[in-house]
This record gives sequence, C-alpha cells and structure tokens, in this order.
Amino acid sequence: MDVLPKTVHGVSGRYAGALWLSAAKMEKLPTVESSLDILRQCYEKDETFRLFIKDPSLPRDEKKQTMMSIADQADPLVQDFFGLLCDTGRMNELPRIFEDFAVLMRAHRNEIPVTVTTARNLETDEKELVDEKLEEMKDPDERYLVDMQVDPSIIGGVKIQVGEILIDASVSTAIKDIEKVLSGEFQMQAEEDEEFEEEEGEVEEQA
Repeated sequence: MDVLPKTVHGVSGRYAGALWLSAAKMEKLPTVESSLDILRQCYEKDETFRLFIKDPSLPRDEKKQTMMSIADQADPLVQDFFGLLCDTGRMNELPRIFEDFAVLMRAHRNEIPVTVTTARNLETDEKELVDEKLEEMKDPDERYLVDMQVDPSIIGGVKIQVGEILIDASVSTAIKDIEKVLSGEFQMQAEEDEEFEEEEGEVEEQA
C-alpha cells in the first residue's frame, strides 16, 4: 500500500504518514499502533516524560539513548522511527504524530469520530433514538465512534459533530440566529428612519 487513507498536514503529518506507509508495507499496522498507543499513554500520564520530549536543550544523542531505553519493548520499526525523530531534532512533534497516526488508522478502518452534545444526560430511550438516527446517517461500511457529552450552555436540543460536519440543532444556536435576524431588522429599520428624517428635513428646507 503506497497511498495514505487520509491526508494529514504539517511536519507531524509527514512523519506520521511515512511511518504509516512503512507499517502498511510490512503488514505491521496493528503492532505499530499498539506500540504508539502505549507510548502515547505514557506521554499523557508522565509529566517528566512530557518535559523530556519538549526540552530542546538536551543533546540529540542523549535524547536518542533515553528514547531507545523507554521504547525498548516497542516494535523495531517504532524504535527506528524514534531514532529518526531524535536524529532530525523532531521529537517535539511526537504528540501531534500520535494524533495524526490515530487519524490515519481511523480512516483506514472507516471509523468516524462522532460527538453528540446535549444539555443534560439523556434517558435510555433518548439515547436509543440518537443511536437510530446515527445509524441512518452512516454508510454501511462506516463505523461511528460516538462520544456523548453534556454542555448545559446549549440550553436544549442537540449538537452532533460527525467528522468535520457539524449538525447544530441546539436551542442556544436557534436563539442566536433569532437575535441576529432581529438585530438585522432593527438595523434596517434604523437606517430607514434615518433616511426618512433626512428626506423630511430636505422637504422642510425647500419649503
């Protein structure tokens, strides 16, 4: 396989894409994904590790030696990849590389992240209704990864983020739309009143 399942951008995207293609050709995608996931969890939980990754003052050789020790149980392809990041001074891109590689894997499996936001926790029957609607929306070969969130600020209704598409049926947005319409109408009325006053003044001057 020599084509990425999805375009990822920037420096991190180039490195993540190169790793993904190498893993795909070697039929190691699940293994590499597992190794990266373990190291990603370590990065997220260990502040010392995060500071180490972000520290630009450490010599590259020292950082590489430490990374090889940390990743000693990882797949050899991942170890070589980390060595490359150290050699090129790109270890600071690692958090974004984790994210970009995960994006590529989701695209490879036709998995689409979906965020459903409501003003309160849904009852069981309401959740079932949301699941039914989502099932109707997706293609047969797609798999939705649903994350239910609560945000009281939307007041009511629901927001559904499917990949990069936002379906906003929240009460708060409806109120904002109404306010915009009313604001526009008031502005138009004010302009019309101002024009009328100017015309009336001109008539009085002529009289």
